[in-house]
Amino acid sequence: MAQEAAFSIILMTPEWAERLTQNVANAARVDARLVLTYSKDMAAGLWKLNGEPIILSKTGKVLSGRLRLHACVKAGKPFPTLLVENI
Repeated sequence: MAQEAAFSIILMTPEWAERLTQNVANAARVDARLVLTYSKDMAAGLWKLNGEPIILSKTGKVLSGRLRLHACVKAGKPFPTLLVENI
């Protein structure tokens, strides 16, 4: 039986984000300006849960959310997010 998608609201830590950034599906260049903008909000505690999920494949590969993950690492602060797994 195939594993079904799982949805949860979690607090993404910089350590977890760092591990996830090592396994991304999209190898395109990271937009450093956007990462900086996001990280400043995260560091200041201004990042809010907004419904944009971090999406992981069935093998744990990041399908969506890599800029937010990079920003979390840069800020050194956790952030709340919707996590969708097994896609």
